[in-house]
Order: sequence, then C-alpha cells, then structure tokens
Amino acid sequence: MDAVPVVTCFLRHEGRVLLLRRSESVGSYPGAWGAVAGHVATSTVDPEHPDRDPLDAALGEIREETGIDDATLVRHGERFAVTDADRGTRWLVHPFLFDVTGTAIEPNEETAAVEGIHAPAI
Repeated sequence: MDAVPVVTCFLRHEGRVLLLRRSESVGSYPGAWGAVAGHVATSTVDPEHPDRDPLDAALGEIREETGIDDATLVRHGERFAVTDADRGTRWLVHPFLFDVTGTAIEPNEETAAVEGIHAPAI
C-alpha cells in the first residue's frame, strides 16, 4: 500500500471554517466536501517541483486552491495515518489550522463550491 504524505488546511475567519467541494476534475474523492488539501511531496505529482516541508506545502495549497496569501498559522497537529483500502493508499495527514483576514476566495478548477460553516456545525 502506498504511503502518501498530504496536508489538510482548515481556514478560519470569524468563527467560520472554509469547506470546499471537490470538482469532478480531481483524481480523488470528486464531489466530497473537505478542507484545503494537497500532496507534500510534489515530485511524486509534478517532477518540475522539489519536495516541500508540510508547512510550505500547506501555504502553497492555500494559495493554489483559494487565492489567499495571508493565512496566519494558528496551530498544527501531529501527523496521523488514514487508510483508504479502496484506493490502496495510506494517507499521512499533516493537519493545520490557519486564520484568514477575509472571505474572498478565488477557487481553482479543483473546487466546485465553497462554504463557510461555523466549526461546531461541521
């Protein structure tokens, strides 16, 4: 089973957390709602780019998926594993929480919809 390091980034603004619905153009979990997410080791996905550390990967994914470039790190959690037997993948998840100053989102083609939800409702 492949082990794939990824980041999951929760973006918070005034008590709401940004959720993104994955578009049909993505390779994993199309139609699913989640946080900003992406691969840590870009060389496995894009040989033109070197591997990143998890924080750099998180900030890069936030810029790429939302257009936000002023996210402030609040905290990061310990890496944990999630196994998806159907995909034959063991995700090594690096979780992050960031505060953002605004709600203007410029989603890329990976996102079909966005919504800000109060954290307890998630």
